Amino acid sequence: MVFAIPFLSRSLGGDPDSDAIVMLLLLSSIASFLIAYKNLNKGRLLAKKNIIFPAITGIILGLFALTWVGYWFAFVIIIGFIVLKFLFDFVMTRKHDMGHLKAVWHNNRPLIFSFVVIIIAFYIITLPVFGAKFAANPFTAAFGSLGETGKIKGETEEFPNVFVSVAEMQSGGDIRDVAVRAGSLDIASQTSGISMALLILISPFLLTIGAFIFLFYAYWKRREHFDTLLFMLLWFIGFLVASTVAVRFTIFISPVYAIGSAIFLAKLWDVLVKKD
Repeated sequence: MVFAIPFLSRSLGGDPDSDAIVMLLLLSSIASFLIAYKNLNKGRLLAKKNIIFPAITGIILGLFALTWVGYWFAFVIIIGFIVLKFLFDFVMTRKHDMGHLKAVWHNNRPLIFSFVVIIIAFYIITLPVFGAKFAANPFTAAFGSLGETGKIKGETEEFPNVFVSVAEMQSGGDIRDVAVRAGSLDIASQTSGISMALLILISPFLLTIGAFIFLFYAYWKRREHFDTLLFMLLWFIGFLVASTVAVRFTIFISPVYAIGSAIFLAKLWDVLVKKD
């Protein structure tokens, strides 16, 4: 992340935009949600861990909403993860009767309870500022933005007021363009003299694809890492599609590249030293 050029170019050198704080709060909200998820007490619903960690997540998401109108991307990933995990648990078990549904509900109840705590803490931060009508925003904002592709954004607030942010709505190109730009391969090729084709073979994009192949294999062979696979896949696909629509979103796929590359390289090292 430190060397992600799309992020650096929008957050250093006196750039007055909000990308630095936006990235901090996006990563903080996702990290806090994952910490809350990893620490869920599945045996006791009202355990302290099931309240404190989700409440922290909700507070950070609330601060994120006060900072940037696009905060709802974090909600899309979190809600998508919860819904898909519930559906997967239901589909992958063989009995589909009411008793089975109750069992699936019981298994996922702590996760759903934690989301209720998240949204309550989020409302405590946001509703006093935005009013009661904002309550539906985390669930509806994503749908409201679907028809806005190609429109130029104009800021209406007195401060900050950039009037028109044309660069944000420039197309990110196709998937190959996103892979090149988000991984800064074009700059690396120009400065090093190494061909683009060779750099793509060792790019963060392909390392991340390698991580997904490993995660699929681990689940298929050992029933391991499904939660990691589901969450990272949602994050990756969501921002990959968004990056082809608007170039700004390449900064949000950089963390996926960083995490995916780390997973792949760590697993490759384990194989080379025969730990796995």
